[in-house]
Amino acid sequence: MKSNKEKVYDFIQMHSLAEKEGGVSTSYIAEALSLQRTNVSSILNTLVNEGRIAKTNGRPVLYFIDQDIHRKEEDCFQEMTGWNGSLKHGIQLAKAAILYPGRSLNLLIVGEKGTGKKQFAKVIYNYCIAKKLISEDAPFLQMNCRDYASEQDQAKELLMGKGEPGLLNQSEKGILYLDNIQYLGGVLQREVAMYSSSSTTRGVLIASCTPETIPAQEEFQGEFPIVVNMPKITERPIAERMEMIKILFSTEASRVGRVLVVKEELMRCLLLYECSDNFQQLKRDIKIGCANAYVRELANSDEITLFVSDFDVRIRQGILRYGNVREEIEKLIPENSSFAFDGRDMKVSETESKNIYKELSRKAQKLDAEGISKEDIQMLLSTELERAFGKYQRQLVHDITSKKELGLIVDEELIELVENFIKKVEVLQNRKIDETIFFGLCLHIKGVVNHSREPETVGKLEISQVVTRHKQEYMLSSEFAEEIQEKYRVEMPIDEVILITMFLCYEPPKQPSVGKSVILYAFYGKGIASSIVKTITDITGFDHVYSFELSYKKDENGTYEALKKCIREIDQGKGVCIVYDSDLVSKMTEEIARETGILIRLFPAPVTTMGIELARKALRSSNLDAVYRETMRSVGDFAISREKYLVTLCTTGKGGAEELKKYIEKYGNVKDVEVIPMSMSDEDALKEAFQGLMRQGTIVCVVGTFDPKLYSIPFCSITDVFTTPKERLPELLRTAESKDCEIDYQEVFDYLGQQFKYAGIAKLRPLLEDLLHQIDGQLKHITQDAQMGLLIHTACCVERLLAGEASQTNPKRQMICIKYAKEFHKLLRMLKPIEKAFRIIFSDDEVANMLMIIYQI
Repeated sequence: MKSNKEKVYDFIQMHSLAEKEGGVSTSYIAEALSLQRTNVSSILNTLVNEGRIAKTNGRPVLYFIDQDIHRKEEDCFQEMTGWNGSLKHGIQLAKAAILYPGRSLNLLIVGEKGTGKKQFAKVIYNYCIAKKLISEDAPFLQMNCRDYASEQDQAKELLMGKGEPGLLNQSEKGILYLDNIQYLGGVLQREVAMYSSSSTTRGVLIASCTPETIPAQEEFQGEFPIVVNMPKITERPIAERMEMIKILFSTEASRVGRVLVVKEELMRCLLLYECSDNFQQLKRDIKIGCANAYVRELANSDEITLFVSDFDVRIRQGILRYGNVREEIEKLIPENSSFAFDGRDMKVSETESKNIYKELSRKAQKLDAEGISKEDIQMLLSTELERAFGKYQRQLVHDITSKKELGLIVDEELIELVENFIKKVEVLQNRKIDETIFFGLCLHIKGVVNHSREPETVGKLEISQVVTRHKQEYMLSSEFAEEIQEKYRVEMPIDEVILITMFLCYEPPKQPSVGKSVILYAFYGKGIASSIVKTITDITGFDHVYSFELSYKKDENGTYEALKKCIREIDQGKGVCIVYDSDLVSKMTEEIARETGILIRLFPAPVTTMGIELARKALRSSNLDAVYRETMRSVGDFAISREKYLVTLCTTGKGGAEELKKYIEKYGNVKDVEVIPMSMSDEDALKEAFQGLMRQGTIVCVVGTFDPKLYSIPFCSITDVFTTPKERLPELLRTAESKDCEIDYQEVFDYLGQQFKYAGIAKLRPLLEDLLHQIDGQLKHITQDAQMGLLIHTACCVERLLAGEASQTNPKRQMICIKYAKEFHKLLRMLKPIEKAFRIIFSDDEVANMLMIIYQI
């Protein structure tokens, strides 16, 4: 049994995990744990002296878990549910803002009510202390701007001070959290931003608002460059919501000092119901449910069992969403399970039920005893019945994938009997029944006939539900049951009729439709292509190989339309590979691909053409070698080209791609490969250029800032090219394998220094590094590949301008200037130091080019 000291410590720990606000007082702990206040006070002092907890200054004294003692600095955020999932990107942004060189950047936390904005701000405060950016006694000040929505003068006085320091001044060595900043007027928001921009200000400002109320002032947005979006509870993975529920029940178990037992039905409902106020709504509903259960079982000193009836009616409606996420829920909540919370751990226990309907009847009686209405019981049990039967069906057919496998364990006569029954139902109901239902019904009837399974006993409620909702299926199942009874001399009670009905009504979960690449043989000659396809399908059983017959009698327009129609009909969204024997096909498919948008690849196999040529040559010459050489020369156009290409890509013009080409040609050992620099500024032109190269040969690899994802061509990032040792570059290009490495800028600048004639690298390097830092912190967090691409592009741009070359035009400049107007002006300001140092001016086209790299347009 735990000591009072451990109970108090566990209670503070669980409160910290769930509440996240300030801490708990002595009287609050004493009341919650039913302990004497003087004893609690003594225990708290001992825990403080041991360094296990900390306390606040002032009155009342609040006790909390000292984050600096119990967590490493990098683990502060791990107390947040979803730290490595839905919040991962937001945490990375927060860390980047706090650790920004020179001075931490201010943050704006955006999220709906109850998503955890205040909790996130407190964790950032703990992180700052852990990283020793602020002292342990640094203040965490907060102001809810909503309280001053109609008192703007009072809000200004509180923030700016009047005769004494305001919150902004007080927080200069700590953190000020402005919750619901949208309630500050525009003028006051600008004043806050202007104060923050002061060079003497060293504190961190964190503001929060809802997505639809983000302040629009440019000054404000400029001083809050980092925006962290908090996801709604419905946008989080279900596993994260499960983790929240565990924490909340553990907190309540500590508070009441009893074990809380939660059944699977309630857990499912809590996972799926609509939480209008997100986590805070979930927290309130669980508090109320636990309070209702506590009152109901006040006399029970051991444990408290929570039922659906202890909660608001909204919670039980969550089960209506069960069908959409069934598989995910069943991984988290085993069938017939219950969850026990003792304040520290959660234990899951499972009870095996042998009879579907006995278990459902038991649940119906329990729900009825809890006061649940008949309508709600039927709603809950209909879903439960479908789920339980679905599990039984899946268990039956688990190892059966074909009728052939079924025939190994089920008598052929019985298979035929069930097959005829299924066909009859399909004709009468004009629908197709899934093959797995046929397999399952065969195995089920086999168990009945052989007396190898326990008979099911169906309750009146289940019989009524099935008969009412599925009358025709029930009548057909009754007739089929009589047929089985007569043929095999076995009893088929109404319970079995209901089960057969369930088989007919059950719809297996639809597997997402995944299209396949299809193969088309297009040959001249009657029956040649179809015979090849028949041979392939007979051997393999594959169903994605098709044939198209070319005829010398049909004109080209007719052939074109027929081939286009065929390609459209067989395409499954993943493209068509055409094996052909006539140059006419390759010419037609190029236009068909352009007209239909279908991805087409060609594989020449000039069997008929070669045969005709061989026959002609053999008729004119008796020299076999001469016939062979002449024929090969004639069909040479069909030979698969051995030309190899490596494409270097620059997001804008060819400048960066040209430099990349030189580097690869110098160190990449690509003597047998032609390196071709290209621009990504026009995607359609790039596709066309790729197609032109592929008609002549093979593109072995694409090297660039980011993968254009065209035609499944292997991609190698620019980062990997420059971070890989020169002697290993040929191997990297051959394998096109990407590895995460730290960028060695020294190597990059050394190479550029060798190539540049006008731009001094020693002068340019610090300016470029500072530019990258500013862009990453104030404009957009960019990947290593984008950083490398931007660095090389900007350096080459400076070199070109110094050489007197014209700027490269950007066809998307106008669109970019409109869509990214604010970012455009910010980037212009960031480029001023480079312009001033080298006495150059970046044109609007060049700035647009850089934005294309940053935002991967």
